[in-house]
Amino acid sequence: MTKRVVVTGRGLVTPLGNGLAQNVQSLMDGKTGTVFMPEWREMGLESQVAGVSDNEVQCPMFNVKNLRFMSPNSRMAAAAVYEALVEAGFTPEDLPNRRIALINGCAGSSYMTVYKNMKAFDTTHRLRSVSPFSVPKIMPSSAVANISLLYGITGESYNISAACTGSALAIIAGARLIKSGEYEMVIVGGSEELSWGQALGFNTMRAPPTVSTKRRKRQAVRSIKHVTVSCLPKARGCLFSKARSMRRNAERHRKRSFPVITPTATRWIWLYRTRNRRRKSCPARWNPRGSKAPM
Repeated sequence: MTKRVVVTGRGLVTPLGNGLAQNVQSLMDGKTGTVFMPEWREMGLESQVAGVSDNEVQCPMFNVKNLRFMSPNSRMAAAAVYEALVEAGFTPEDLPNRRIALINGCAGSSYMTVYKNMKAFDTTHRLRSVSPFSVPKIMPSSAVANISLLYGITGESYNISAACTGSALAIIAGARLIKSGEYEMVIVGGSEELSWGQALGFNTMRAPPTVSTKRRKRQAVRSIKHVTVSCLPKARGCLFSKARSMRRNAERHRKRSFPVITPTATRWIWLYRTRNRRRKSCPARWNPRGSKAPM
């Protein structure tokens, strides 16, 4: 008989609010967690919106001593764990000496701590300008380490760094540990913190929305080498529409040709700037079945 794995407690600290109840209410009210970042505009970042969580969330487990070792990422994770334990009917005193594991998904932690330490040392060339408490903050496993110490978890504890899928992989790994019978409970989740240093790389990739959408589109057109059209219903019409659009862009930027692959993925078709040459060479290749292509 397959052993079932169930979720008994949930905790959230998100841009929508702190706690499960506040997040649910924000979703029901249609609120968004995305806000304008004026400091990013002053710095010159092209993307100036972000989802900001409460980095200074409060929790009964926090005190002045342990906060010195906690990054904003680990602080939010520890607060979410406390809420999940309360919903599951546990108290922090119930966790020690039990078969409990901890798995978290986090790609990186406290980029700004790294930046400030490097900047301070580069300016002063003195080790005393760098805080020794920065070491547990900058590790991707910062949340796992702090949660284990706060709640007395003695089972295996580790972090999964797999970009956006880290928390999903943590859930999968936790379910497998419970099914194996090695642990009776596994705390799983994901945590990330926001900083302009982390957003800088995504801005360079042109991944987030920017203030100049038209300029971004023009740059994308210049970087296009080929476009693949998936074989879906009405894909042929999508191909023709994309072909016409690419031909106009090619003429605008004085490029000789753009390669496009057909929905059947059988051959390459080249769009030439010369209209007559395009009429003579391409129509028979637009559709292998022989129907006429729109011009």
